[in-house]
Amino acid sequence: PISTDRLGDGATVALIAGDVDGDGWIDIYESRRDGSAGDGDRLWMNTGRLPHGRPVFKEQAFERNVAQCCSSTAAAFVDFDEDRDLDLLNQNVLSSEDVQISNITDDLGVLVLAGPESRAVLSKLTDADLSNDSFKWLTGQEITVAGAKTRALRVNYVGELGWELHCHMQDMLSIYDAIWDSGQEFGIANFGTYAVNSMRMEKAYKGWGTELTNEITMIEADLERFFSTTKDDFIGKTATLKVKENQADMALKIVYLDVELGDNDVAGGEPVFAGGKPVGVTTSGGYGHTTGKSLGFAYIEPQHATEGTELTLDMIGETRKAKVIIYPVWDPEAKRSRAA
Repeated sequence: PISTDRLGDGATVALIAGDVDGDGWIDIYESRRDGSAGDGDRLWMNTGRLPHGRPVFKEQAFERNVAQCCSSTAAAFVDFDEDRDLDLLNQNVLSSEDVQISNITDDLGVLVLAGPESRAVLSKLTDADLSNDSFKWLTGQEITVAGAKTRALRVNYVGELGWELHCHMQDMLSIYDAIWDSGQEFGIANFGTYAVNSMRMEKAYKGWGTELTNEITMIEADLERFFSTTKDDFIGKTATLKVKENQADMALKIVYLDVELGDNDVAGGEPVFAGGKPVGVTTSGGYGHTTGKSLGFAYIEPQHATEGTELTLDMIGETRKAKVIIYPVWDPEAKRSRAA
Protein backbone atom coordinates (compact mmCIF):
# COMPACT_ATOMS: atom_id res chain seq x y z
CA PRO A 1 0.00 0.00 0.00
CA ILE A 2 1.43 3.38 -0.97
CA SER A 3 -1.65 5.56 -0.72
CA THR A 4 -1.05 6.27 2.99
CA ASP A 5 2.47 7.48 2.26
CA ARG A 6 4.97 7.00 -0.53
CA LEU A 7 6.83 3.98 0.80
CA GLY A 8 4.47 1.81 2.80
CA ASP A 9 1.63 1.85 5.27
CA GLY A 10 3.16 4.06 7.96
CA ALA A 11 6.74 3.36 6.88
CA THR A 12 9.39 6.08 6.91
CA VAL A 13 11.90 3.83 5.18
CA ALA A 14 11.51 0.98 2.70
CA LEU A 15 13.61 -1.66 0.98
CA ILE A 16 13.46 -3.37 -2.40
CA ALA A 17 15.70 -6.05 -3.90
CA GLY A 18 16.30 -4.36 -7.21
CA ASP A 19 18.17 -7.17 -8.95
CA VAL A 20 19.02 -10.61 -7.65
CA ASP A 21 20.20 -12.25 -10.87
CA GLY A 22 22.74 -9.80 -12.27
CA ASP A 23 23.11 -6.09 -11.84
CA GLY A 24 24.54 -4.81 -15.14
CA TRP A 25 28.04 -3.61 -14.31
CA ILE A 26 31.12 -3.38 -16.49
CA ASP A 27 34.35 -2.39 -14.76
CA ILE A 28 36.86 -0.43 -16.82
CA TYR A 29 40.51 -0.24 -15.79
CA GLU A 30 42.51 1.85 -18.20
CA SER A 31 45.73 3.74 -18.68
CA ARG A 32 47.35 5.37 -21.70
CA ARG A 33 51.02 5.54 -22.48
CA ASP A 34 50.71 9.28 -23.08
CA GLY A 35 48.72 9.81 -19.87
CA SER A 36 45.65 11.25 -21.63
CA ALA A 37 42.03 10.16 -21.29
CA GLY A 38 41.21 6.80 -22.84
CA ASP A 39 38.33 4.62 -24.01
CA GLY A 40 35.82 5.67 -21.36
CA ASP A 41 36.32 9.38 -21.84
CA ARG A 42 35.67 9.17 -25.60
CA LEU A 43 32.40 7.34 -25.01
CA TRP A 44 30.89 9.47 -22.25
CA MET A 45 29.01 12.64 -23.08
CA ASN A 46 30.33 14.22 -19.89
CA THR A 47 33.66 13.99 -18.09
CA GLY A 48 34.49 10.30 -17.82
CA ARG A 49 37.12 10.32 -15.07
CA LEU A 50 35.61 11.01 -11.66
CA PRO A 51 37.32 10.87 -8.27
CA HIS A 52 35.82 9.26 -5.18
CA GLY A 53 32.46 10.70 -4.22
CA ARG A 54 31.78 12.61 -7.46
CA PRO A 55 28.62 12.48 -9.63
CA VAL A 56 27.76 9.07 -11.03
CA PHE A 57 25.49 9.84 -13.98
CA LYS A 58 26.84 10.14 -17.49
CA GLU A 59 25.58 9.37 -20.95
CA GLN A 60 27.13 7.13 -23.56
CA ALA A 61 26.71 7.84 -27.26
CA PHE A 62 27.56 6.55 -30.69
CA GLU A 63 26.70 7.47 -34.26
CA ARG A 64 24.22 5.44 -36.25
CA ASN A 65 22.81 6.43 -39.62
CA VAL A 66 23.93 10.00 -38.89
CA ALA A 67 21.62 10.15 -35.88
CA GLN A 68 23.01 10.14 -32.35
CA CYS A 69 21.87 7.37 -30.02
CA CYS A 70 22.35 7.17 -26.30
CA SER A 71 21.95 5.03 -23.22
CA SER A 72 21.84 6.07 -19.60
CA THR A 73 24.76 4.94 -17.50
CA ALA A 74 25.69 5.00 -13.84
CA ALA A 75 28.95 4.63 -11.95
CA ALA A 76 30.44 1.71 -13.89
CA PHE A 77 29.28 3.10 -17.22
CA VAL A 78 26.70 0.47 -18.13
CA ASP A 79 23.00 0.24 -18.75
CA PHE A 80 20.57 -2.60 -19.21
CA ASP A 81 21.78 -3.44 -22.73
CA GLU A 82 24.76 -5.31 -21.39
CA ASP A 83 25.97 -7.05 -24.56
CA ARG A 84 25.67 -3.94 -26.70
CA ASP A 85 27.60 -1.82 -24.21
CA LEU A 86 30.30 -4.46 -23.85
CA ASP A 87 30.74 -4.61 -27.63
CA LEU A 88 30.83 -0.82 -27.87
CA LEU A 89 33.51 -0.56 -25.20
CA ASN A 90 35.68 -3.28 -26.70
CA GLN A 91 35.39 -1.91 -30.22
CA ASN A 92 36.63 1.50 -29.15
CA VAL A 93 39.86 0.46 -27.45
CA LEU A 94 42.82 1.95 -29.32
CA SER A 95 46.13 0.22 -29.85
CA SER A 96 47.80 2.96 -27.79
CA GLU A 97 45.69 2.11 -24.72
CA ASP A 98 46.17 -0.45 -22.00
CA VAL A 99 42.57 -1.20 -21.09
CA GLN A 100 40.93 -4.06 -19.23
CA ILE A 101 37.16 -4.37 -19.54
CA SER A 102 35.46 -6.90 -17.29
CA ASN A 103 31.78 -7.81 -17.35
CA ILE A 104 30.83 -8.48 -13.72
CA THR A 105 27.06 -8.38 -14.20
CA ASP A 106 26.52 -11.84 -12.72
CA ASP A 107 28.62 -11.03 -9.68
CA LEU A 108 26.59 -8.12 -8.33
CA GLY A 109 23.03 -7.43 -7.22
CA VAL A 110 21.40 -4.32 -5.80
CA LEU A 111 19.28 -3.38 -2.81
CA VAL A 112 17.52 0.00 -2.76
CA LEU A 113 16.98 1.68 0.60
CA ALA A 114 14.78 4.78 0.41
CA GLY A 115 12.76 7.04 2.64
CA PRO A 116 13.18 9.92 5.12
CA GLU A 117 14.84 7.62 7.67
CA SER A 118 17.08 5.74 5.21
CA ARG A 119 20.19 7.62 6.38
CA ALA A 120 19.47 6.70 10.00
CA VAL A 121 18.98 3.04 9.08
CA LEU A 122 22.11 2.79 6.95
CA SER A 123 24.28 4.72 9.42
CA LYS A 124 23.85 1.93 11.95
CA LEU A 125 25.52 -0.51 9.53
CA THR A 126 28.49 1.47 8.22
CA ASP A 127 31.36 3.65 9.42
CA ALA A 128 31.02 5.84 6.33
CA ASP A 129 29.93 9.43 6.80
CA LEU A 130 26.50 9.63 5.15
CA SER A 131 25.93 13.31 5.85
CA ASN A 132 25.08 15.67 3.03
CA ASP A 133 28.51 17.29 3.18
CA SER A 134 30.37 13.97 2.84
CA PHE A 135 27.97 11.99 0.66
CA LYS A 136 26.08 14.30 -1.66
CA TRP A 137 23.06 13.48 -3.77
CA LEU A 138 23.95 11.96 -7.16
CA THR A 139 27.35 10.74 -5.99
CA GLY A 140 28.79 7.30 -5.33
CA GLN A 141 31.30 5.77 -2.93
CA GLU A 142 32.64 2.36 -2.01
CA ILE A 143 31.69 1.72 1.60
CA THR A 144 31.27 -1.23 3.95
CA VAL A 145 27.71 -2.18 4.91
CA ALA A 146 27.18 -4.85 7.57
CA GLY A 147 30.79 -5.91 7.07
CA ALA A 148 30.49 -6.31 3.28
CA LYS A 149 32.10 -4.19 0.57
CA THR A 150 29.37 -2.21 -1.21
CA ARG A 151 29.17 0.32 -4.02
CA ALA A 152 26.74 2.86 -2.64
CA LEU A 153 25.08 5.34 -4.99
CA ARG A 154 23.02 8.13 -3.47
CA VAL A 155 20.31 7.82 -6.08
CA ASN A 156 17.03 5.97 -6.45
CA TYR A 157 14.06 5.75 -8.77
CA VAL A 158 11.40 6.94 -6.33
CA GLY A 159 12.41 10.50 -5.50
CA GLU A 160 13.25 10.11 -1.82
CA LEU A 161 16.37 10.25 0.31
CA GLY A 162 18.07 6.92 -0.26
CA TRP A 163 20.83 4.74 -1.63
CA GLU A 164 21.30 2.02 -4.19
CA LEU A 165 23.55 -0.57 -2.57
CA HIS A 166 25.39 -2.62 -5.19
CA CYS A 167 26.99 -5.62 -3.53
CA HIS A 168 28.31 -9.09 -4.31
CA MET A 169 25.62 -11.73 -4.73
CA GLN A 170 26.87 -13.78 -1.79
CA ASP A 171 26.44 -10.74 0.49
CA MET A 172 22.93 -9.72 -0.56
CA LEU A 173 21.01 -11.80 1.97
CA SER A 174 23.15 -10.80 4.94
CA ILE A 175 22.99 -7.11 3.99
CA TYR A 176 19.23 -7.34 3.45
CA ASP A 177 18.77 -8.97 6.88
CA ALA A 178 20.97 -6.37 8.54
CA ILE A 179 19.05 -3.49 6.96
CA TRP A 180 15.76 -5.09 7.88
CA ASP A 181 16.80 -5.43 11.52
CA SER A 182 18.23 -1.91 11.59
CA GLY A 183 15.00 -0.49 10.20
CA GLN A 184 12.59 -2.06 12.67
CA GLU A 185 12.52 0.96 14.98
CA PHE A 186 11.57 3.10 11.98
CA GLY A 187 8.81 0.82 10.70
CA ILE A 188 10.71 -0.46 7.68
CA ALA A 189 8.66 -2.06 4.90
CA ASN A 190 9.29 -3.84 1.62
CA PHE A 191 8.09 -2.24 -1.58
CA GLY A 192 7.80 -3.60 -5.10
CA THR A 193 8.04 -2.52 -8.70
CA TYR A 194 4.43 -1.33 -9.03
CA ALA A 195 5.05 1.08 -6.17
CA VAL A 196 8.30 2.13 -7.83
CA ASN A 197 6.48 2.86 -11.09
CA SER A 198 3.86 4.95 -9.30
CA MET A 199 6.50 7.02 -7.52
CA ARG A 200 8.80 7.46 -10.53
CA MET A 201 5.86 8.74 -12.57
CA GLU A 202 5.13 11.35 -9.90
CA LYS A 203 8.78 12.41 -10.18
CA ALA A 204 8.71 12.41 -14.01
CA TYR A 205 11.58 9.92 -14.14
CA LYS A 206 11.92 8.43 -17.59
CA GLY A 207 12.38 4.69 -18.15
CA TRP A 208 14.87 2.73 -20.24
CA GLY A 209 13.11 0.77 -22.97
CA THR A 210 10.04 3.02 -22.87
CA GLU A 211 11.00 6.71 -22.92
CA LEU A 212 14.67 5.99 -23.60
CA THR A 213 15.60 3.78 -26.54
CA ASN A 214 18.23 3.55 -29.27
CA GLU A 215 15.90 5.34 -31.67
CA ILE A 216 15.51 8.43 -29.47
CA THR A 217 18.10 11.22 -29.29
CA MET A 218 19.13 13.10 -26.18
CA ILE A 219 17.34 16.19 -27.44
CA GLU A 220 14.05 14.41 -28.18
CA ALA A 221 14.20 12.79 -24.73
CA ASP A 222 14.84 16.14 -23.00
CA LEU A 223 18.14 14.96 -21.50
CA GLU A 224 20.34 17.85 -22.58
CA ARG A 225 21.46 18.47 -19.00
CA PHE A 226 23.30 15.13 -19.03
CA PHE A 227 25.84 15.96 -21.71
CA SER A 228 28.51 18.62 -21.94
CA THR A 229 28.69 20.82 -25.02
CA THR A 230 32.03 22.19 -23.80
CA LYS A 231 33.81 18.85 -23.64
CA ASP A 232 36.43 18.61 -26.41
CA ASP A 233 34.93 15.57 -28.07
CA PHE A 234 33.03 12.34 -27.58
CA ILE A 235 31.61 9.78 -29.94
CA GLY A 236 28.30 11.18 -31.17
CA LYS A 237 29.00 14.82 -30.23
CA THR A 238 28.67 16.15 -33.78
CA ALA A 239 25.39 14.34 -34.38
CA THR A 240 24.02 15.40 -30.98
CA LEU A 241 24.81 19.06 -31.59
CA LYS A 242 23.30 18.83 -35.08
CA VAL A 243 19.99 17.65 -33.62
CA LYS A 244 20.17 20.38 -30.96
CA GLU A 245 20.73 23.07 -33.57
CA ASN A 246 17.89 21.83 -35.79
CA GLN A 247 15.16 21.15 -33.26
CA ALA A 248 12.56 22.59 -35.62
CA ASP A 249 13.14 19.54 -37.81
CA MET A 250 12.55 16.99 -35.05
CA ALA A 251 9.67 14.62 -35.72
CA LEU A 252 8.90 13.91 -32.06
CA LYS A 253 9.57 15.27 -28.59
CA ILE A 254 8.82 13.80 -25.19
CA VAL A 255 6.06 15.26 -23.00
CA TYR A 256 4.86 14.57 -19.46
CA LEU A 257 1.08 14.29 -19.18
CA ASP A 258 -1.55 14.86 -16.50
CA VAL A 259 -4.31 12.52 -17.64
CA GLU A 260 -8.02 12.67 -16.85
CA LEU A 261 -8.85 10.07 -14.20
CA GLY A 262 -10.68 6.92 -15.21
CA ASP A 263 -10.67 3.22 -14.43
CA ASN A 264 -7.34 2.63 -16.18
CA ASP A 265 -4.04 4.44 -16.62
CA VAL A 266 -1.57 4.94 -19.45
CA ALA A 267 0.20 1.67 -20.22
CA GLY A 268 2.15 2.72 -23.30
CA GLY A 269 1.17 2.52 -26.96
CA GLU A 270 -2.00 4.62 -26.71
CA PRO A 271 -2.45 7.10 -29.58
CA VAL A 272 -2.30 10.80 -28.76
CA PHE A 273 -4.50 13.34 -30.57
CA ALA A 274 -4.53 17.13 -30.90
CA GLY A 275 -7.71 18.59 -32.34
CA GLY A 276 -8.75 15.13 -33.47
CA LYS A 277 -5.52 14.57 -35.40
CA PRO A 278 -3.05 11.85 -34.35
CA VAL A 279 0.18 13.52 -33.19
CA GLY A 280 2.04 10.88 -31.22
CA VAL A 281 1.99 7.87 -28.94
CA THR A 282 2.33 7.22 -25.22
CA THR A 283 5.30 5.28 -23.84
CA SER A 284 4.43 4.52 -20.20
CA GLY A 285 2.38 5.78 -17.28
CA GLY A 286 0.67 4.98 -14.03
CA TYR A 287 -1.37 6.27 -11.11
CA GLY A 288 0.35 8.48 -8.54
CA HIS A 289 -1.03 7.37 -5.21
CA THR A 290 0.47 10.30 -3.30
CA THR A 291 -0.85 12.98 -5.62
CA GLY A 292 -4.00 11.22 -6.80
CA LYS A 293 -3.07 11.84 -10.43
CA SER A 294 -3.02 9.65 -13.52
CA LEU A 295 0.25 10.37 -15.33
CA GLY A 296 1.98 9.42 -18.55
CA PHE A 297 4.80 10.06 -20.97
CA ALA A 298 4.37 10.41 -24.73
CA TYR A 299 6.34 11.32 -27.81
CA ILE A 300 4.41 13.83 -29.88
CA GLU A 301 4.94 16.38 -32.65
CA PRO A 302 7.02 19.23 -31.12
CA GLN A 303 4.52 21.99 -31.95
CA HIS A 304 2.13 20.42 -29.42
CA ALA A 305 4.73 19.96 -26.68
CA THR A 306 4.35 23.28 -24.88
CA GLU A 307 3.15 23.48 -21.29
CA GLY A 308 -0.62 23.51 -20.93
CA THR A 309 -1.38 22.05 -24.37
CA GLU A 310 -4.59 20.02 -24.23
CA LEU A 311 -4.56 16.62 -25.90
CA THR A 312 -6.71 13.50 -25.92
CA LEU A 313 -5.73 9.85 -25.58
CA ASP A 314 -7.49 6.74 -26.84
CA MET A 315 -7.44 4.44 -23.80
CA ILE A 316 -9.14 1.08 -24.26
CA GLY A 317 -11.69 2.60 -26.64
CA GLU A 318 -12.35 5.56 -24.38
CA THR A 319 -11.35 9.15 -25.14
CA ARG A 320 -9.49 10.69 -22.20
CA LYS A 321 -8.30 14.29 -21.85
CA ALA A 322 -4.64 14.99 -21.07
CA LYS A 323 -2.60 18.14 -20.49
CA VAL A 324 1.11 18.71 -21.07
CA ILE A 325 2.90 19.56 -17.83
CA ILE A 326 6.54 20.49 -17.34
CA TYR A 327 7.49 19.81 -13.74
CA PRO A 328 7.14 16.68 -11.59
CA VAL A 329 3.86 16.64 -9.71
CA TRP A 330 5.70 15.51 -6.57
CA ASP A 331 8.59 17.46 -5.01
CA PRO A 332 9.64 19.30 -8.20
CA GLU A 333 12.69 20.82 -6.51
CA ALA A 334 13.90 17.40 -5.32
CA LYS A 335 14.10 18.59 -1.73
CA ARG A 336 13.39 15.10 -0.40
CA SER A 337 16.17 13.50 -2.46
CA ARG A 338 18.60 16.24 -1.43
CA ALA A 339 17.58 15.94 2.25
CA ALA A 340 20.23 17.30 4.62
